[in-house]
Amino acid sequence: MNADDFNAETETIVANLHRQGLEYGPDGELVDVVTPWAMGAEPFAAKSKPMADLSAKLAQTMFGNDPRKGVCAVCGKPVTAFRDETSRREYGISGLCQECQDAIFE
Repeated sequence: MNADDFNAETETIVANLHRQGLEYGPDGELVDVVTPWAMGAEPFAAKSKPMADLSAKLAQTMFGNDPRKGVCAVCGKPVTAFRDETSRREYGISGLCQECQDAIFE
């Protein structure tokens, strides 16, 4: 199997796991994930409309990313899943993806 085939197969496996609500954790173990869409997550949802707009504008100005387009406020990667309800709620406050939350809070 060449590298391209291996990468394609790996992407397929990971996509299938996500559809089942699973992903590989930092230690290689399978963990349950909570997808933003299933949880009704929205960046800055915990804020009033004017504050949400201001937060989005700040993220856009500081990092060049608009979380309302489904990307992390800091790293700009697509927001796909959260480890737990607390992480999903944090996304509603900060617009941070799981990876950025882990880097900042752990």
